[in-house]
Amino acid sequence: ALTVSVFGLLAVLSTSVSQRTTEIGIRQALGASLAEILRLVSRQGLVLVLTGAVIGLGLALASASWIASLLHGVAANDPLTLLVAAGGSILIALPAILVPARRATAIAPAVALRSDA
Repeated sequence: ALTVSVFGLLAVLSTSVSQRTTEIGIRQALGASLAEILRLVSRQGLVLVLTGAVIGLGLALASASWIASLLHGVAANDPLTLLVAAGGSILIALPAILVPARRATAIAPAVALRSDA
């Protein structure tokens, strides 16, 4: 499930970058630095990941009584376990965020402005 979510995030962000090629080119032509472009795309990915983590934690807490029957030696609502799971998911998603963000910094403003997108 984690692998599917990482590749899904990568696909969503890659599609977003390709759809926003003209916007990114305009930003660069107006003087946006590569760091600002990187932040722009990374922020979008982090919002998606953090939203998913919050929803996942909420669902885990809501289904704690059912999960308790499946766990042995760990409480269903153990804060450390939940934080490690959410934190691990976020760390694993970071490369899926950085690949499209780095691709966005490679967009040449002149080419982006000439595109039909």
